[in-house]
Amino acid sequence: MNFYLFSAGIVMFALAILHSVLGERLVFRHVRAGKPGHVMANQLLPPRRWDALWSTWHLLSVLGLGLSAAMIAAAMYDDVAKAAGTVAIIMAATFAISGLYWLAGTKGKHPAWIGLLAIAALIAAAI
Repeated sequence: MNFYLFSAGIVMFALAILHSVLGERLVFRHVRAGKPGHVMANQLLPPRRWDALWSTWHLLSVLGLGLSAAMIAAAMYDDVAKAAGTVAIIMAATFAISGLYWLAGTKGKHPAWIGLLAIAALIAAAI
């Protein structure tokens, strides 16, 4: 096992979780509640744009978790080149989940979900 790749994957995993949890607690919870100091934020963007911003915030976490899983999987192989198939499967799944998440998070109003699902399909086709 490659200790450095494994460690990088664990750090990525922790960072992705912290990103989502802290973003919810420190930013989005206050904006949704209309707390003082965040009222202006609600005036700057309509709810649809806040939904897109919220979705973007957590999409980064989803992608970080996928990269973390790929890094940990790659670490399990003595030869990194042999990990390519496993990493490709994880990346295809990550982009598929990201595309579906983006579709739901933006209620289909932002077309990036098409690109994310296309990436997933192309990676899956290459496997």
